[in-house]
Amino acid sequence: MSKEEKRNKLHEWFLDNVRVEFSFFFLLAVGVLSVTSRNVTFPKGGVYTLKEVIASSKATGIVANTIEETLNSLVDDSLVSTEKIGSSKYFWAFKKDAAVKKRVALESAQKRVAELTEKLERLTTENAQLHTTHACTEETKAAVAQLDELRAKHDSLSTELESMADNDPVTIQQTDAKATKLKEAADRWTDNIFTLKKFCADKWSMDPADIDRQFSLPTDLDYIEEPADAEPKGKKSS
Repeated sequence: MSKEEKRNKLHEWFLDNVRVEFSFFFLLAVGVLSVTSRNVTFPKGGVYTLKEVIASSKATGIVANTIEETLNSLVDDSLVSTEKIGSSKYFWAFKKDAAVKKRVALESAQKRVAELTEKLERLTTENAQLHTTHACTEETKAAVAQLDELRAKHDSLSTELESMADNDPVTIQQTDAKATKLKEAADRWTDNIFTLKKFCADKWSMDPADIDRQFSLPTDLDYIEEPADAEPKGKKSS
């Protein structure tokens, strides 16, 4: 049974069960009677404690341990009233109250429908006026066609420009600067290796070839670039 089905069944149970053994003082406490009332007309509906409502599970078919939660949701929506009198808490729902609430809800819905209908009619009128004011003329069609053509040309030129990015002078300059820094770093480390090789050879009388084999160094290790008329620095260490 869904939550809404439970709510409906429990609410109907309140409205359909008539109990008229209410005391004058109870009806006075919950506002059904006033002190000056002379004619007592008992409302159609029941006033129950929580324990009695939970006991209604057999009649409503609602699982007992879910009745209190369902009851609280009805109270939150003002479909069931509640009042604590003394040490007891009572719950009730009268058909007269339910009818008033339904009538108020209906009037509110009808008012909302009227507002939305008026808004729809206004928007429909404005839409028709816009279509009339901004009718698609031949001049407008030509302008739209030209705009589409310019957009296509822009996309084509953007693609062509991207394909030529490698030949851009700024890009080339940035690449040269990076290559220079990388070459300087490589030469610096090559110089460090030659210095260490010379140190090992002088300190322990090691053959440079043995050092290359020991540390897996390439035999043709040298600086990346040397002037054509200069003796390679790597050759001096060997």
